Amino acid sequence: MTNTETAYNQALDYLYSFVDYSLKHSSELARAEFNLDRMFALMEELGNPQMKYPIIHVAGTKGKGSVSALCASALQAAGYKVGLYTSPHLLDYCERIQINGEPISHEFMIRLVEEVKPFVAKIPKLTTFEITTALGFLAFAKQGCTAAVI
Repeated sequence: MTNTETAYNQALDYLYSFVDYSLKHSSELARAEFNLDRMFALMEELGNPQMKYPIIHVAGTKGKGSVSALCASALQAAGYKVGLYTSPHLLDYCERIQINGEPISHEFMIRLVEEVKPFVAKIPKLTTFEITTALGFLAFAKQGCTAAVI
């Protein structure tokens, strides 16, 4: 295994060391504390990168991935540099964070994870999803995206 592969796997191990409610039984969800306070606190610590570009937030129960991909493609065709954040991934974790249709590199993911670690340590009970979402927002700002779809 190369140094990059090892570091990438360590970054994923770090992300998966937090609670991942997508892997929990429904009985555990009833005890979960769902609100945006942790996310607001983390984004504030990171300098609110999500405020650096307009965002289309797609929500609902069915078709979010398809609608998000369509929106991202339309924005890119219109000349925007587009960040796309989706979940879950199919083959590789980096598929969740794309810029102009391309997943971010393992190297960039490693750098992002290392950058957020000190801030994550300040906020109790963050989840894998919250941290990964913050990584997406941060990646889009760092790469100069002019629009994002989440």
